[in-house]
Amino acid sequence: MGEEVIENNGVLISGNDSDRFKGHLVKFGKDYFRMEKKMTEELQKMMEEEKRNVN
Repeated sequence: MGEEVIENNGVLISGNDSDRFKGHLVKFGKDYFRMEKKMTEELQKMMEEEKRNVN
């Protein structure tokens, strides 16, 4: 696991750091993005819809 942090409209962090940001994280594959809570909720809805469409 790397310690790399990338600033890009959100913060990409390693899995080791994820607990510090609980509630504001969205996971894409192995990567975690810190976002505004509202943004996170909207994204979660989109991801749920996508899952339903796949199944």
